[in-house]
Amino acid sequence: MVNSSPCETYIFQFHPNGIPEEYAEIRVPIFENRPYWRVDTVAKVLGHSDPDDFAAPADGERYQLMEFRGGNAQSFQVITEKGLFQALSKSDSPLANNFKVWTKTKVVPKLRRRLGMAQKVTVTKEKD
Repeated sequence: MVNSSPCETYIFQFHPNGIPEEYAEIRVPIFENRPYWRVDTVAKVLGHSDPDDFAAPADGERYQLMEFRGGNAQSFQVITEKGLFQALSKSDSPLANNFKVWTKTKVVPKLRRRLGMAQKVTVTKEKD
């Protein structure tokens, strides 16, 4: 279980039909400087009636996140970036591939810039 108080959340607009006026809000909470995707919002956008079924391929990459705002606690299921792509690869939704491309090309790069998450680079010190 992942717990966070408070939890910063980024909201992105996914345009499933390519029409600017038609969009769905995708919520990406940040915990310990790592992005997580809210299972309920992604499943809904892709037309999955059961978020648990959508996220099932992401076993081991699913967590419960507790968010506290104004004295109220809210619990929701989230998946990691790896878990998101696992779930998308198994989804039968016609929007899954568009969502995956949008996430890889727009959302993930933007999150990495905002969070200071650079590509992993290994630096070794040479011996004199």
